[in-house]
Amino acid sequence: MIYQETYCYREKNKIGDTFMKNSSSKRGGQARFSMKRKGSMNKKLNWMAAMGLCATALAGDYSSWVKYRNITLGTTGITTTSVNRIPILIRFNEATQSDMFTGADAVLANGADLRFTKTNGTTDLPFEVDYWTTGAGGSGAVWVLLDSVTANNSSAYSLKVYWSKSGATTASAPTTVFDTANGFLSVWHMNEGAGANLFSATGNGPAAAPGSGSAQTTNNPNAVIGAGKNFSAASAQFYQVGSDSTSLRLNSNTGPYTITAWANPSSCSARIAVIAKYANDNSTGTRQYALHTANSTDTWRMTNNPTLLSNQTSNNEYVADVSGSCIEGSWTYLSGTYSTGGVQPTADATGAAFVTLSVNGAVAVTGVTANQATGTSIGTAANTFIGKIASNERYMDGSIDEITVSKVTRTADWTKLSYETQKPGSTALSIGSSTANLAGAPSIASQPTNRSATVGTTVKFGVVATGTGPLAYKWVHRNTDTVGTNSDTLTLSNVAFTDTGSYKCVVRNSVSVTVSNSATLSVTPVALLPHRSAPFFNVRLSGSAIIFQLPGGEMQARVSVLDMKGREVWTRIVAAGSREFSWDGVTTTGTPVAPGVYSVRLFLNGVESARSRLVISR
Repeated sequence: MIYQETYCYREKNKIGDTFMKNSSSKRGGQARFSMKRKGSMNKKLNWMAAMGLCATALAGDYSSWVKYRNITLGTTGITTTSVNRIPILIRFNEATQSDMFTGADAVLANGADLRFTKTNGTTDLPFEVDYWTTGAGGSGAVWVLLDSVTANNSSAYSLKVYWSKSGATTASAPTTVFDTANGFLSVWHMNEGAGANLFSATGNGPAAAPGSGSAQTTNNPNAVIGAGKNFSAASAQFYQVGSDSTSLRLNSNTGPYTITAWANPSSCSARIAVIAKYANDNSTGTRQYALHTANSTDTWRMTNNPTLLSNQTSNNEYVADVSGSCIEGSWTYLSGTYSTGGVQPTADATGAAFVTLSVNGAVAVTGVTANQATGTSIGTAANTFIGKIASNERYMDGSIDEITVSKVTRTADWTKLSYETQKPGSTALSIGSSTANLAGAPSIASQPTNRSATVGTTVKFGVVATGTGPLAYKWVHRNTDTVGTNSDTLTLSNVAFTDTGSYKCVVRNSVSVTVSNSATLSVTPVALLPHRSAPFFNVRLSGSAIIFQLPGGEMQARVSVLDMKGREVWTRIVAAGSREFSWDGVTTTGTPVAPGVYSVRLFLNGVESARSRLVISR
């Protein structure tokens, strides 16, 4: 089972938890994703991620997963700066990872038992199974979100993949991998069946619907990443995303944005389009962006046309052209950006605004113009199309795969790393040999259970753990505080209300680490105010002492001890606030009281609020 865990680095080891199970969801307003496989199978999952001042990750016990492999990402010669929160594609195939596809330890159907962690084996990495086909000749591809990838390093990032766990259910989390908080507006894997809508991995609608009145696209089972879509210009095939969709508005003003796609044109002899939000007329606000080919037949082009230019002619468009980049029958990775204010490496003389187009990871061209009016913005009036521009123009001839739309300008290093890890035959990732998983790793045989205790008493929690010794134990209270000693039992003496909350045990040995389930301690008082409920106020006894814990906000309290005839033998005014106060068995005048039964009473604002009995023996 996989849990979501929120944790703080108060120590070197993670110590907090807020558990939340995966839950599936249906299409509609819920988060969506498509599990991509040859033969086209769709699944959806609503994944919720906790956000806060502490880091958020997943925490699972993988000691019962049968196998794992180490994976290393190298960035030597690829990046010059670190890249953060980037989804990386990892490919697997039966030819080189045979036991993941065939035999008794093979990955479950659709990658249900796949798990990815950092090298410590306990900090999970969010991932999405793009597709997975088992058996001889099988293959799979998984998107994994990496938090920070160092630059120009042969071991820029290391992680593990676990598999072979009977009965495991999928932890694929597309909306976490392609998070809108990370700038992603829409990510189309293009894997749905013929005639079906294209759903976004971000969960950010709307869906892209097949073009009305046109022949439907067909699947390309051998696209760059699993299945893609074939488009025929002669059959006028396309998808329409929607009219003026607020979820796909790249920005309310001047950008920035990034559009990426894999494209394989079957013909470069006519103008063709991959994706566009662009009406080919001169009305204000109708031409926005387009990733397409230029007038010359071998040139890919990125176009941006802000709405407030002096007029909407081609002379006022921002364009970046890469001559010779449109090659028939060849998959090409295209990444177009638009930004203002000198964000990109090159700008015009005024540093005003510009478009870039990267082809196969290289920032090849930056196009600029100098006639953008002050206050220009990206328009929203046009429909968004995949496979064409405007109403009846520039239909795609060829195949498209993996379109992303982001409302941020991705850096040149982000673009290069994305290309180098996605391209077929990539050597940026190295997958190690299969390893029997964690022989002798600690495992929790008996979990701690919930406890209830009265103020001032003693309570114990315990676990039973197995694994190669010696085993080290660390008990954690409320996700942040380490409590107790190195023992499989936690003893809490003289408990108070501050001891309430969750407790769990972290068990570690030389092989690995595992974390127990959380158990809750509930603390109740000895005596309660008649008109108040716990834990607002309590009186408890400790030996021969009487201890009062007063709530904050009270002005003052009077504590009195009375004998059985109702005579006051001792009294004290206690200041406001949460505090403990004791009586030593001596009268107000300093004389020890006689043995017997006494009544302890507490008055708030002159009204008796609580009482308790005390037996004095000498």
